[in-house]
Amino acid sequence: MSVAMDHTGPWTVADVLALPEDRTVRHELLGESLVVSPAPRVRHQRASLRLATLLAAAAVEAKASVEVLEAVNVLIPSGLCVPDIVVVDVAPTDDDPVALDADVVHLAVEVVSPGNSAIDRKVKPLLYAEAAIPHFWRLELVF
Repeated sequence: MSVAMDHTGPWTVADVLALPEDRTVRHELLGESLVVSPAPRVRHQRASLRLATLLAAAAVEAKASVEVLEAVNVLIPSGLCVPDIVVVDVAPTDDDPVALDADVVHLAVEVVSPGNSAIDRKVKPLLYAEAAIPHFWRLELVF
């Protein structure tokens, strides 16, 4: 994490994507600001996995050429987001990219976590709308 502490100046997508992989946090870029969120807790991940499994089964049943992915980097006009779940076109995932363009995302899902609920409820819907992602779901867990 020393890379983040040593950084000077505005953040870019390239800066964020160059950070070392760290499964204890998620890095997102909102404008020129780096947002670091704690890794989701078990309840959050359980809900995300169950919904992703249901979406993947529905895609197979519908013979849709989409893929359901969890926690991937999505490039948006104002930076980089990491939705909890996305439904995307299959072809752009073939080359195993580090990030996907928003224009291949059909659905972005956020599972609201106590640690970043304001971002999930207020900021992310606006960013996904700005990126012209056609569908956004927010899953609220009862704590």
